[in-house]
Amino acid sequence: MAFFPLPSLSAIFFFIMSTSIYISGATGYIGGAVVAKLLSNKQFSVTALVRNQEKANKLEQYGINTVIGSLADSALIEEQVFKHDITITAANCDSLEEAQAVVKGLERKYRETGQRGILVQTTGSGIVCDVNINDGNQANEHIYSDLDTSTLNNLPITNPHRQVDTYLIDHSANFDLVLIGPTTVFGEASRTLAFNPHSSQIPWAISVSLQNNAVYQVGAGKNSWSIVHVDDLADLYSLVVEKLVRNELSADTYLGRNGYFLPESGYYEWRQAFESIGQHLHTLGVIPSPEPHLIMDDDKFSQVYKFLPFKFGYGGNSRVSADKCRLIGWTPKHTLDDFLDDIRREAGVFAKKKGLIQ
Repeated sequence: MAFFPLPSLSAIFFFIMSTSIYISGATGYIGGAVVAKLLSNKQFSVTALVRNQEKANKLEQYGINTVIGSLADSALIEEQVFKHDITITAANCDSLEEAQAVVKGLERKYRETGQRGILVQTTGSGIVCDVNINDGNQANEHIYSDLDTSTLNNLPITNPHRQVDTYLIDHSANFDLVLIGPTTVFGEASRTLAFNPHSSQIPWAISVSLQNNAVYQVGAGKNSWSIVHVDDLADLYSLVVEKLVRNELSADTYLGRNGYFLPESGYYEWRQAFESIGQHLHTLGVIPSPEPHLIMDDDKFSQVYKFLPFKFGYGGNSRVSADKCRLIGWTPKHTLDDFLDDIRREAGVFAKKKGLIQ
């Protein structure tokens, strides 16, 4: 007679009890893919913060509850966080106002019910960027493991996203905190509820190229960033949430100050991306030359890209290793080849949007 191990009590409860999730950013590029993935699990009931009735109507068609407001509606956010089992932030990782409202809701939950709430905060791998090294001429071979939480927690608070991350970590004594920091996100989500189907870095570089009739590269393009496909990223969120519900993530490795998850499935040098953008736009016949023009100073970057603080996203380095993600069973399916091929797709999409091709 064969004997099979019984499931844990937490696993049993997971399958017989509904888990309520509150999320901001559900109609964005990342949030839309995450919500679509979560909906495939019938044990999850989702409530989304949306800005208007149009977005509410779309989400409600899929059985999602909605509340209308903005990240400035602190009382509304606090109440939703208090009422739900899990909170996911995917709207603006630099919103300290939202973070403060979320913490108030989680503290209230612990104070009034004795229960530890759960927060999955979307941050970004920009935390490892030295914003003063953003000229595209410096290749930094340092790779930050998401298991090396001592190094991550000692990154300067002036680095991108670190102010909000640090605030949440410092206030996480009474709730379980996970921080998921995507790298360069790419790809078309296979399932999404997003009103915005595009990432930021590559699409903006393509858009800038079309506006200026040429590709503009920051320096020599020696700097590198890690990559992650939006579907692989959504898989990680779903996996993390399921493990949190099952109480399978220990505080000493996965939560609070140890809560960083930095998903990646490879990396690229920015010169590869700029050259690929130039090649595809030139092949489409929408720019005269595939060769990138070089940006060597801040004034030129501001003139072309319109937002100087984001220069680190094109001229800085952000290399991470998803050791912790893989430790819990995350297996990304997409590679550098997929990333470079997706640049071709995005080039066509944006050229068509601008009426430059049929």
